[in-house]
Amino acid sequence: LVARNNPSARVVEVGCGTGQAARFVLSRFPNLQWICVDPMTGTFVGEDQHQNYLEHLRDDLASGKVRFYREPSPDATHHFEPQSVDVVLLDPGEYSHEKFAGHLSAWLR
Repeated sequence: LVARNNPSARVVEVGCGTGQAARFVLSRFPNLQWICVDPMTGTFVGEDQHQNYLEHLRDDLASGKVRFYREPSPDATHHFEPQSVDVVLLDPGEYSHEKFAGHLSAWLR
């Protein structure tokens, strides 16, 4: 819905994994600014799959349409001015309630 109302919205995806969500959404809303945040440590996705992900988004990364930060979610927030992101996609599945709340609070500053 955000993409329909704001086609150039800034979207942060925390825990981008193999990049399927980014590729899917960007194929339908190519003017979005997509920001991927993933520490890529201790995840079920291996390093080779992350490299494959980056390869699929090579053109978008080169153009600046997609940015990638390889760091924990709360640490990545310093790259952005407060309230400069339109949407944060944060999967609560791999976090405890307290950890999820901490990540969410960091992005809502």
